[in-house]
Amino acid sequence: MGNCYRTIGDYKKSIENLTKAVEREKDNASAHNNLGLAYFEDSNFEHALDEFNQAIKIDPNSAPYENNVALTFYHLGELRTAIEHLDKALELDPNDARSYYNKGNTLMALGEFEEAHSNFDTAISLDSKNCKFFHAKGLAYQEESRYEEAIENFEKALSIQSDHTPSIYHLGVMFKKTHRNQEALQSFTTVLQIMGEDCLVYESRGLVYQDMGDHHQAVRDFDSAVKKDENYSEVYFYRGNSKVELHQFEDAIEDYNK
Repeated sequence: MGNCYRTIGDYKKSIENLTKAVEREKDNASAHNNLGLAYFEDSNFEHALDEFNQAIKIDPNSAPYENNVALTFYHLGELRTAIEHLDKALELDPNDARSYYNKGNTLMALGEFEEAHSNFDTAISLDSKNCKFFHAKGLAYQEESRYEEAIENFEKALSIQSDHTPSIYHLGVMFKKTHRNQEALQSFTTVLQIMGEDCLVYESRGLVYQDMGDHHQAVRDFDSAVKKDENYSEVYFYRGNSKVELHQFEDAIEDYNK
């Protein structure tokens, strides 16, 4: 029942039921691990870490448990400690693609791109049908400003899962960076069609319209972004810039003041 509640996102009930499970079977490593996952998905990382460590204490030879500890340290910002636990996970299971993927993401966060790519490549060699592995490699290239290589990997991710919205979005970002504005517009429009209204996507598409000199359409997208998040100051700034181009100076001043 706890796992079912976790699947539908009701973390309070999930934690209640899984806590009852570990109270009844204190030496059940899987129950502690699942309770840890419920805390983790509820962003309660300290409690998640306690449960994952309890699971490891009961079963010290589980690579997935070490992986979960590593992910928790990653979200706590303790990246070197996360690497240590990922290395332990790989000692226990050297063919675990997910551990290489997580290690690659952690190394990318540390700015160690060469090693990150190496780990992503290993993950891909072990599971070439996981779009997230190619997407992560694309993100690493994006961070390095290697835009064409980023595009190649986002497209590989989409060849595996055509509706993977993170890859479609970041492909749009890369198209904008390489001045392929029509393709960028199509990417951002597709994301909006798949996931509905989103402040960041409206902002991104509005900036492409700005680059194309279509400030009327840019303002429409910035208006939509403001409706989704009235406290996002950058959108007012960008909208103000387009209103200056449209000679709507009083409105522009209002946006800059905002």
